Amino acid sequence: MRLGLAQQLALLLLAAVLASTLGLGTVMAISLRNGFNDYLRAREEQELDRFIGVVERHAAQDPSLQWLDHAPEAMRQLVDEHELLLQGDRPRAPRPELPAPRPAAGPSSVAPPVTAPAWPQQQQQQQQQPQPQPQPQPQPQPQPQPQPQPQPQPQPQPQPQPQPQGGPGPWPERPAPGWRPPPPPPGQGPGQGWGRPPHPPHPPGQQPGWAPGPVSSLPAGLVGWVDLLVQPGSAQAATEAWPPPRPLPHPPGSMAGRVQIFDKNHRRLAGAAPPPGDEVVTHAIQWQGQVIGYASLNLRPAEGSADSAFLRQQYGRLGWALGVTVLLAMAAAVLIARGWSAPLRAVQAAARRMARGDFSAQLQPRGATEIAALMADMNLMGQTLASQENARRTWIAQVSHELRTPLSVLQGELESIEDGARQATPEVLASLREEVLKLGRLVNDLHTLALSDMGELHCVWRDGDAAELVRRSARRFESQAARQGLRLELLLLDEPVAVRWDLGRIEQMLSNLIDNSLSYTDAPGLVRVRCEASALGVRFVVEDSAPGVAAEQLHRLFEPLFRTEGARLRQRPGSAGAGSGLGLAIAQAIVKAHQGRIAASLSPLGGLRMDIELPRQPA
Repeated sequence: MRLGLAQQLALLLLAAVLASTLGLGTVMAISLRNGFNDYLRAREEQELDRFIGVVERHAAQDPSLQWLDHAPEAMRQLVDEHELLLQGDRPRAPRPELPAPRPAAGPSSVAPPVTAPAWPQQQQQQQQQPQPQPQPQPQPQPQPQPQPQPQPQPQPQPQPQPQPQGGPGPWPERPAPGWRPPPPPPGQGPGQGWGRPPHPPHPPGQQPGWAPGPVSSLPAGLVGWVDLLVQPGSAQAATEAWPPPRPLPHPPGSMAGRVQIFDKNHRRLAGAAPPPGDEVVTHAIQWQGQVIGYASLNLRPAEGSADSAFLRQQYGRLGWALGVTVLLAMAAAVLIARGWSAPLRAVQAAARRMARGDFSAQLQPRGATEIAALMADMNLMGQTLASQENARRTWIAQVSHELRTPLSVLQGELESIEDGARQATPEVLASLREEVLKLGRLVNDLHTLALSDMGELHCVWRDGDAAELVRRSARRFESQAARQGLRLELLLLDEPVAVRWDLGRIEQMLSNLIDNSLSYTDAPGLVRVRCEASALGVRFVVEDSAPGVAAEQLHRLFEPLFRTEGARLRQRPGSAGAGSGLGLAIAQAIVKAHQGRIAASLSPLGGLRMDIELPRQPA
């Protein structure tokens, strides 16, 4: 099945839009990915610099960073502190609902204060002052005092922490400026002194190096964790819940699991190795102007993080936008194709009407410039075909009339002789001969026109003199001009004009023009024939006196069998073949066969003027 022009145009427009959309979408996706990656890289490098600042603050106690070797709790504590520093830039999540309180074990429903292990930096304070005792109901039980343990060196005291506003959230509150967890106390192994004390033995008892304390003594950022992890009810419930659960997991996209710390010899101390192929950025850790280690961060956003979700969301929106664009382009392509092809369908309908012989179809030019010009040409073609059809019908009618006239005369004369009404005298026979010659000339003229229309007018090229051709042609009409009371004037060159023409047909052309002027010029009148020569060709001018031709009829004089109205319709006595309407048409055919030009105009003498230009030797 062959597609129509509208379908092909619609598919072409759709293909162009689809290719442009895909190309634009690809460029936008690549630009979005590269720009977002650049943004993530800049942001991650900034976060890495903040994390390095946390590490550098803790490195003041041990610049070798060996306290991080095989100490995941220390690494986690650094990440937690870094997360706390970021809390000022993140919106606080709503406080989750606390679970319902557990019924009290004793007869009283009032729960004693919940105690929790004290941080190592609080142990010196606990050694110098008595610890608060829980007051059980109904009779309080004394709480044993912890034994003080000597410390090898004084530890920096943490600054007072502000109480959290609005209750604990899912993440710790940001600590006060200047607060930092100290390195592990001397004498403790790797992993001790960070995050929580070592697991106490069962049943719970005193553990050297720490003492139970109230929840309010914990750092402000961990109060919420204890509130969430320990059920209120009694001190026994808090004791049974020991060891407490690990801190809540880090949010997606945090540095946990993506950051590594190396010593100055590039030996990894903490952090998991990045997956192969992932991009890693590394910055130096400095202390007092010297590089003491390196921190590396995997730049690949974690699955499920806000960054990866944002990028997927943008890709999805871009895909939807491209899809909607393609759908709109499809609808627009169909509408544009239909509107563009509508004038062509009108041209097609008009052409079909002309093929059926109806040349009255007229189109209103519209659409693009080329299509409007095509519609105007179709209108002109229809008018031309209609004119030619009318000329053909008129020509057939006129030819039939011209042939019927001599045939009718011959038929009447022969019937008169056959019936005995007239005798076959020499005068009658001469009249019959004249009609036969007229009929022969008419048939020959029609044959010449037919050959000219088919482009098969045969010419025999010979060398000759153009001036001599004019003299010979005019000599044949001298007696006829004298009989009609007309003067035939020749204006010729004295020297010969060498040409290479079909001399017989050029003489026929001149004879037709002179005979036409003699036939339609009033007496006394003048018929002038002039011959001019140039280096390139020869020019003939045949003009006569009144009457003339209307200017609007000049362009129709060369139509076969065309006759003008008025004075030029009259035939003059002795003008053989006058009034047939084929002389000028045959003259034009002969001139075209010699690659010349013929034109009709009004003569200054008052009649008609014919200008003929012929090359000396046609190519």
